[in-house]
Amino acid sequence: MYFCRKNNSSNFEGDKFNTWSFNFTGQTGRPYTAANSVFKLENIDVPIFIDRNNARLRPYHRLDFSWKVKYGKKLNRR
Repeated sequence: MYFCRKNNSSNFEGDKFNTWSFNFTGQTGRPYTAANSVFKLENIDVPIFIDRNNARLRPYHRLDFSWKVKYGKKLNRR
């Protein structure tokens, strides 16, 4: 089975006070093992697994954004 993950980061400095950052993360559906059936044993549900990695998660992506504002204090202020 094929699984792919992509990451990309970008940083921008607008001026001496502002910095922006973007981080994109995307991945295809990871495989996982889902139960084929379930039976009850003394009021407890017991799953039955026949095949490994028989299902996939949905593709996933997100974009993170940050904005850093720098400011300084003047030491000789009155």
